[in-house]
Amino acid sequence: MLNHEERLKTFLDSINRETQEKYNKILGEIENQSKNELEKTKQSAEKKAQDFYNKSVSRCKTESNNKIAGEMMKARTELSKFREKITADVFHQAREKLNVFSKSDDYKKFISESAAALFVLLGEDARIFVKDADLKLKKEIEKAFNGHCTVCADIEIEIGGLKGKNSSDTLLADDTLDTRLKQQYEWFLSNCNLNVDFK
Repeated sequence: MLNHEERLKTFLDSINRETQEKYNKILGEIENQSKNELEKTKQSAEKKAQDFYNKSVSRCKTESNNKIAGEMMKARTELSKFREKITADVFHQAREKLNVFSKSDDYKKFISESAAALFVLLGEDARIFVKDADLKLKKEIEKAFNGHCTVCADIEIEIGGLKGKNSSDTLLADDTLDTRLKQQYEWFLSNCNLNVDFK
């Protein structure tokens, strides 16, 4: 199995490769069309006065540049939409896998380990928040706190995991799968290098 970094690198390489192929194809078409238009304009201009020739060439260059700029903008828009779709698909699948995980046997172990880590941060008499469906794991959570904590449902937790506050409400710790996924999404947007700039 590929690790997270290898999957991410494969994913990014695929996007970069597809982006370059689309760019090369669009640029080739524009260059071919521009060459044809310039040649026609040149042949026509040679039959007329030098002044008219210069004006025609200038106009043709302007039109070609505008057309290239328009095609580049169109390509950027299409690639941006493609990038957004891929990102949305990846994180939708990740969310679905986390939802499946939250119903698995390994999830109970995850909750116990998370509770133990929160105990180190928050100490006894902490308030621990879970999604409503995880109230059934109350005993595992209380065990990590030596029986000295309050376990409550929190409607903001949709996927699973724990968050808690210490007894004086001065420290909040969030180890929910929701927050972990959100942090990965933000990291992904900042570091994935899914650029659509052409140079």
